[in-house]
Amino acid sequence: MTTPAPHTPVNFLKAGGMGGFSAKCIQLLAECGYHPDDFGNHAYVQDRLKQARQKRKEYLEQCKQDGVRPSPNGPDPHTAFLARCQSGHLTQDALMRGKGSRGDCCANHSPPGSDTRGYHTDAAPCMPMATYGPTGQKSIGSDHWAVGRNESAQHAGTTPASSGLSSGSPVSSTQLGAMSQENTAIVTPNPPRSSHPTHDAALKSAKWDKNKQAQAAQRKGGIALRKQARSAALVEDAAAAEAGEAQGAAGDSAAFDGNTAAECIEAFRSAAMEKMQQDAVTNYGENYESARDEAQAAKAQADQALADAEAARPKADIEQARRDAVSSDPPDWDAYRAANAELGERRGLERNAARADQEVRNVDCLHAQARSLAGQPPPPPNESFTAPSPLNLPGFTGQIP
Repeated sequence: MTTPAPHTPVNFLKAGGMGGFSAKCIQLLAECGYHPDDFGNHAYVQDRLKQARQKRKEYLEQCKQDGVRPSPNGPDPHTAFLARCQSGHLTQDALMRGKGSRGDCCANHSPPGSDTRGYHTDAAPCMPMATYGPTGQKSIGSDHWAVGRNESAQHAGTTPASSGLSSGSPVSSTQLGAMSQENTAIVTPNPPRSSHPTHDAALKSAKWDKNKQAQAAQRKGGIALRKQARSAALVEDAAAAEAGEAQGAAGDSAAFDGNTAAECIEAFRSAAMEKMQQDAVTNYGENYESARDEAQAAKAQADQALADAEAARPKADIEQARRDAVSSDPPDWDAYRAANAELGERRGLERNAARADQEVRNVDCLHAQARSLAGQPPPPPNESFTAPSPLNLPGFTGQIP
């Protein structure tokens, strides 16, 4: 059982809520195994993946009860795919804040250098990126791993989109888009359902022992097979979209269009980044008190959940029970697993409390950034204001960590 994260002021946002993909893009995405509803902000995609993992878990439990062997593509190919994914940022998160400060909006870059005012990791545009193998082990060889390798190369300025960049270099909005599209091309290869050269090169250059090499190759092959399984059904749905029948098809007036899947995703990313900065002014500037009160309530809820759990059974007692289970003769592995699961749950509560505490600070920092973006005097006081209309925002520029 996983511990639910406390609610934060960040709202779920999916691509369809911003105008949707064109019928052509729906077809292109389907050929690569993606559905239009797979795209949204980090909070939305995380929730979509969580639901898929729950469905996959229920399917496996039902198969066990029925005494049948589960399919790697059950209960359906797309759910099985999402259950093995992480929510991958389309704009590399590390470029948007100070080094080592993930989730900390107070570390956003401000002029006169790079400008990421209004950035929030949970509000940033994301997509599912295949990570977990059938056994849920490490991600080596996966799509998400390959994108991570390419991002490291971008930091060194050794890819076409990042040529000339190095640690501390500013990254223009144009470069952010090119680097993002370079990464999404890895998970949407053309021709569809094939392997991207960057992914293949990363696998070839990795210095692994033979077991890890085999594991990586197996994972990459499994991802390819699952892509083929889910894309077949999605392509059929996309054909209906082209005829104007499928849910989510936005027709010629769609917000996001392109000639490749990566171009379609870039159209969404660019619009979503612009909307995030606009929403920051609205949510943390014009509606500051509401955002503050919501964050403080979430913190109180997370703190209380942790305190209640600690009162029911101190964490030190759980750790001792785990040690006792291992040191008994013979070891009591059932007791060990139970204590380990309970300890994982407690650590989840601790993480929730820490995130909720950070979110309270984020709200105040984003409020100051919203005031700056809207040309308002800096706080104090921290209070709502009315932004000028029209509001001309600068957009985002990043920095290589």
